Amino acid sequence: MRDSIPEDYSTQILKEMFKRVGADYESFNFSQKNWFWSHSWSKEQEEDFRKWLGGFLVANKLVRKGKYRGQDNGYYQAGKLLSNYGWKLKNGKTLD
Repeated sequence: MRDSIPEDYSTQILKEMFKRVGADYESFNFSQKNWFWSHSWSKEQEEDFRKWLGGFLVANKLVRKGKYRGQDNGYYQAGKLLSNYGWKLKNGKTLD
């Protein structure tokens, strides 16, 4: 994966992430500490978003197509991003 995601792509990703939990991206205060803990979603919602994000990363050439550690590379890289910046899960656990 690239060292950073361009701002326009980051905005698209965050807007989709907020939409999935019914939150308003435009009025959200990102300066608060641990902003990504302000909402939660189910494991199913996170998994669905992870699939979307993996496809987005590959389609926009932010990661290479192919396999990594037995998984689709986009899906794998999306999991890494979500483990750092994804909403917390409703049961308090994160994706493996």
